[in-house]
Amino acid sequence: METLRIAFDIAALDRGGAERQTLEVAAGLSQAGHDVLLIVNKRADNFAEYFDQVGIVELGRSSRWDARVVADIRRALRAYDADVCVCVLFNATLWGRLAAAWVGCPVVVAEHSTKAVTPIPERSANVLLGGATRAVIACADSQVGALVRGGHQRRKIRVVRNGVNVGRFAPDREEAARLRARLGIPPDGVLVMLAAAHRREKRQDRFVSLVERLHGRGVPVWGLIAGGGPLIHQTTALVQVSPASSRLRVTGPLEDMPAAYSAADVVVLVSDDIETFPLSFLEAQACEVPVVGMDTGGVRETLVEGRTGFVVAQGDIEGMAEVVAALAADSDRRHRMGRAGREFVRERLSIEAMVSGYESVLTEVAG
Repeated sequence: METLRIAFDIAALDRGGAERQTLEVAAGLSQAGHDVLLIVNKRADNFAEYFDQVGIVELGRSSRWDARVVADIRRALRAYDADVCVCVLFNATLWGRLAAAWVGCPVVVAEHSTKAVTPIPERSANVLLGGATRAVIACADSQVGALVRGGHQRRKIRVVRNGVNVGRFAPDREEAARLRARLGIPPDGVLVMLAAAHRREKRQDRFVSLVERLHGRGVPVWGLIAGGGPLIHQTTALVQVSPASSRLRVTGPLEDMPAAYSAADVVVLVSDDIETFPLSFLEAQACEVPVVGMDTGGVRETLVEGRTGFVVAQGDIEGMAEVVAALAADSDRRHRMGRAGREFVRERLSIEAMVSGYESVLTEVAG
């Protein structure tokens, strides 16, 4: 493929899945031989480990409604002479698209979330800027309908599923054992983990309820909640008064997530209806851990039902408890599913597959 000059315009670099996936794609495209520039409308506060792989322009605009950022982005695109601009998150999909249209740069929108009802400002931007948008990248088939309802044109939507770095996310038994020891979890204890930011929609309260139900049924599992976020103190307080508090751990963010996944025997997701294509399930399976999730968004697209994981009905804590209890009692089955999960991710949901998908769309658009 021809070498492209690719600009990514993103609202900010908060600690989120969309931001990390954007940086993984940008770094992968750079490694594939393309010139890549990351334009950050607000602040580049996280993910410094990627900054030596792509160029960074930090604009420092603090408000999502600060229209001065349009001229900032325009200057950056013109100076860079971009062949194509990829806009990520609403602040960028509004102002970034305007700036790209201003300089005549083909623009692509990357959508990482699914909304039951798209807010009026976002839908209006998608409709009004539809003519200037060459393509929209979705990360799951289940997301397409919501994007169309949100103002995007169906014919312009391309699905490129999220991917995970299977070199980085791989079983690490030694570090897993050290992490278990630090957390006071015995080597033979069955550990169920939720890896999710402490936000209301992630429903850490459901996870606490899951562990309580398992204990009520005589299943002596341990529970680990890993992740940062604004409601972590609320989660900690909930755990402290739980009947299963002695078996629950809240760690906050963990630097070595491959070790955390490797320490787990089952990884679950209990979110409300907002999971588009959860990275935690890809990462867990890459580390040879079976997954169990509630039926929301693209969760079904992240696993092979019955082979690498299971899906239960949205909100069905009792059904999830039954599945987790069965896995807790059968280590051989967990190991078989874990090995199948890593193979599934390696073949279908790798970083290389995601980067290749983006490369095809951007080459088509730039051409």
